[in-house]
Amino acid sequence: MKLSKIKHPSGEEVIFERISGFLSSEQEDRIEEYFLYNKFPWFYHSQTVTGSGNSIYDDFGFLTHNYLLEGEEQCPDLQYIINLVNIERFMEEYEVGDGLYNAHANLFLQRDRSIIPHPHIDFWDHKHTVVLYYINDCDGDTIFYNKSLDDELIDVKEWRRESPKKGDFLVFDGSIYHSPTCPIESKNRFTLNFDCEV
Repeated sequence: MKLSKIKHPSGEEVIFERISGFLSSEQEDRIEEYFLYNKFPWFYHSQTVTGSGNSIYDDFGFLTHNYLLEGEEQCPDLQYIINLVNIERFMEEYEVGDGLYNAHANLFLQRDRSIIPHPHIDFWDHKHTVVLYYINDCDGDTIFYNKSLDDELIDVKEWRRESPKKGDFLVFDGSIYHSPTCPIESKNRFTLNFDCEV
């Protein structure tokens, strides 16, 4: 099943599609419970984008857990999470890339105000498609911008937003600048991020 392409403000045709109902509600609950488990190991990062300290954008610390980093396994539970989310079947069914290059879970905690960090691209030197899985129902949109990989970050404008919904997969071209936002109404925002080689 081919993913949809849409016109990005940069002029490129890019993959951008939201997919609901791929997993059963029982599977969605099992994934959420796995990450809510109070012994699950989270690791702190002080910034969402490395080296963005002097940016005009704000930033915030968050918690992460790496499973796969640039093709190198980081956690013995990698295969477990691949099976739990059925990511290999998802990639095959929707013809997403040739394999996983990166996989990590992110946890953003509730803030008292809206904070939007620096726009970023996951990998500059590696062509990829991003599969973002929303683990829980919460606020904290994912923002996409009018700039892509070959553009300078001048006159950056918001292109579109996608709100988290438990069980949804958001698939998009890795060349699009994007950023998460922290939740204000919800206590937390959990996501799984997969970067797939193309």
